Amino acid sequence: MRLRVAPTSTAPLVLLAAVTLVGCYRTNVRTEPDAGPPTPDAWRAPPPDAPLPDAWSPDAFVPVSECLRDRDCPSTGTFCIQDLSLAPRDLAAVPLRCGAPVGATTTGLECDSNEQCDHGMCALGGGCLAPCVTDDDCFSDRTRLDLLERCTRVPVVTSDSALQFANACVRWSDTPAEILANEPIFVTRFTTERLPVEPLRSGARLVHYVADARDDERFVSSITTSEGEVVFDAFGLGSERQPLVVAPFLDFIPVLIPNGDRDFAVGTSFIAALETSRTTTYRRIVMDRTTFGTSLDLNFYYVGVRPPRAGEPPAIVQRMLRELEILFAATSPDLRLGRMRHFVVPGATARRFEFVEGDDEVGQLFLLSAGASRPSVNVFLIRSGADFLGISGGAPGLMGVHGAQGSGIAIGLEDLESFLPMAPENQLGTVIGHELGHFTGLFHTTELDGTSVEPFADTPLCDLATNDLDGDGMLLPDECTGAGAENVMFWGPFVPSPRFSARQARILQQSMVLR
Repeated sequence: MRLRVAPTSTAPLVLLAAVTLVGCYRTNVRTEPDAGPPTPDAWRAPPPDAPLPDAWSPDAFVPVSECLRDRDCPSTGTFCIQDLSLAPRDLAAVPLRCGAPVGATTTGLECDSNEQCDHGMCALGGGCLAPCVTDDDCFSDRTRLDLLERCTRVPVVTSDSALQFANACVRWSDTPAEILANEPIFVTRFTTERLPVEPLRSGARLVHYVADARDDERFVSSITTSEGEVVFDAFGLGSERQPLVVAPFLDFIPVLIPNGDRDFAVGTSFIAALETSRTTTYRRIVMDRTTFGTSLDLNFYYVGVRPPRAGEPPAIVQRMLRELEILFAATSPDLRLGRMRHFVVPGATARRFEFVEGDDEVGQLFLLSAGASRPSVNVFLIRSGADFLGISGGAPGLMGVHGAQGSGIAIGLEDLESFLPMAPENQLGTVIGHELGHFTGLFHTTELDGTSVEPFADTPLCDLATNDLDGDGMLLPDECTGAGAENVMFWGPFVPSPRFSARQARILQQSMVLR
C-alpha cells in the first residue's frame, strides 16, 4: 500500500511471495550525486545505485582482528574491545583487540559515543554492543524474551564520515515491561501450525515467525480459532472487510491479533497456516499486551538530509512532530509522543541510501537500526523514495524488533518539502502518522482503485461505482470527501482534517511499542 501523490498505476495487495511494502506516495526523476572519493578500505565505496557488498552475510564479512568475542581474550578482566587507536575506515569491519573495559556502560544500555561503552562500541541506533560470532556468545535467558540476545551485524559510527560494522549481540526484542513474552519456540517445516500453543493471555497479541533462511518464500495463508472460526483467509479476499496480514520481507513474518473489528476472549487459541517453499527452521516469538500504551518513542535516522544542529532537528522535522502531537491529541487524550533520539548516518552509507529505489533497498535501509536500545519505532529520513513519500516495513511492521528488514518507516524529506506549498496545516503530521498507523497494524481505508482492505466498520469506504466521478478508475481525495478521505489511513496525502477512527486508535494503543 503506497500513498501516492500523483496516481500513475495501481495494484492490489499481493499476499503471496511477491507481497509489497506498505507505503505511500509517488514516482520521481532525479540526477545522481557523485559517489565521492574512494575510501581507504579494502574495497571502494560504491556509487549511489550500486548494491552494497552484503555486509549482513556472515560469509561475506570477515573482520581481521585480534579477537572476535570476549572468550578470545584469556586474561582476567579483559574484553574484546574496539581498537580506538586506529583511524576510522568507512565501511570496514570494526577493529577489535583484547583490553581493559573502555567505558562503564554495559551491553544493551543507551550510549552517545563509543567511549561510553565497556566494549568501546556504540551502535548507530544508540546502544552499547558486545562482539560475537554466534548466538551462543550472547546472553541467553530463554525464560525472558527481553533478556534473550542474538548475534547480528550492527553499524557503528566511528567518525563523522565513517560507518563501520561489527558482529554484535542485540536483544531479540525491545518491548515495554508490561508486555508478556514467551521464549522463542523452534519449529521445522510445516504447513499448518497452532498459533499459539498457549491460549490468548490478553486482548492483543503479536507473533513473529523468524526464519533462519532469508530465501525461503512463505506467507500466512489463514488464521482460524481452535473452534474453526475463520479470522483471516488470504485466498478469500473480496468486498468483505476482513483483517489482512502483510509481510513484505522474508526474515520476519509478523501476525497481529486482533487487526480487525473482532475482539477475542482471553483463553482463545488459534491455528495459523504458513505456506512455505522448502524445509527451514523458524523461531516463533509470542508477545501479549495486557494494558493500553500511551507514549510512543521514536528514533530518527538522518540519511543524506540536513542533520540536527545544536541538538535541534531541522525545522521541517520539528513541524512534523508538532503536528503529530496534534493528531495524537485528537485521537486520544492518553496518546502522546515520548522521547525522541536523533542519529546521523555518515559516509558512503548515507550516499547509498539517501535515494531509495525498491523494496529491497528499503529493507537494507531498515537493517541499519540494529543495536537500537529501547522500545521505539525507527524513522528513517531520506532525501527521496523512487515511488513513495512515506513507507512502512509492514502492516504491522516489526514492533519491538530492531535491525531487521521490516524494522521501521522511511520518509522522503526533500519530497515532503517540495509539497509544503500545497500541504494544509497539520498535514506533515499526517504523513508520519499514516506510516506509524501501518507500522502498528492499520491499512488504507480504501485503495486507489476502490479495492477495500480496511477491516474496521467505523471507517467509511469510498465506493468506486458511486464516487469515481470522472470515470478514470481511480478514487482521488476530492472524490472521497465524506467517504473516508478524512481518515489518516486514506491512500492519498493531504486530506482535510485527518483523524483516526476509534477502532483504529485502539489498535494503535494496543501496539507492542507504546509504553
